[in-house]
Amino acid sequence: MSKYVRQQGCKTLQNGEIVMNYHCCRSGTYKPKGKGLKNLKSQGSAKIGISCPAVIKVRQSTENVVVHYFPKHPNHETQLEHLRLSESDRTAIAGRLKEGVSKKEIFQDIREEITVDSGRKMLIEKKDIHNIKRDFNINGYVKRHEIDAQNYAQRLEKWAYCYRKGLGINTNMYLESLHEKIKYHYFDGKHVRRLDVAIDGLLKLVRDS
Repeated sequence: MSKYVRQQGCKTLQNGEIVMNYHCCRSGTYKPKGKGLKNLKSQGSAKIGISCPAVIKVRQSTENVVVHYFPKHPNHETQLEHLRLSESDRTAIAGRLKEGVSKKEIFQDIREEITVDSGRKMLIEKKDIHNIKRDFNINGYVKRHEIDAQNYAQRLEKWAYCYRKGLGINTNMYLESLHEKIKYHYFDGKHVRRLDVAIDGLLKLVRDS
């Protein structure tokens, strides 16, 4: 039930052989991406903070492929909360979603089918369903911010300043969110002084909307 990932690209030797190493996915230290504003998951990071000796070493030549497998994970136990749903489970759930089966029914059926060999599937949660809908492009999947944009685009009186003259209110949470998106996504958090740069960023915002 272990997963192995390639942490770096292939290496080509002088004799033309290609070497690839696949390491345990829990090996290494957690490195947050972006600005570090997103909270860590409740179960913590899957990374164990040290190197796991479990590795798959592959050496490929024009004649054959040689694989050396080191399966032992002495530095950590197999914890279901840090495993991912298998592709077969994800595909099966995606098929049911496409058939119109509700999330509630899927959760109920999985709970009724749980056995000691169910693995990660026994811990399935709403986030897993959300990711499956996204990855399999299930009909009806729409990102939350796209739903908000659709709702508020048709309700100008809720956010347009021209509808609130004299009220002493010149902003709201949605405008502030938009300003933050423009500043950090299109201007990299910088204070823009040049008009041409500002116009270029706003044109990109319109293009992406």
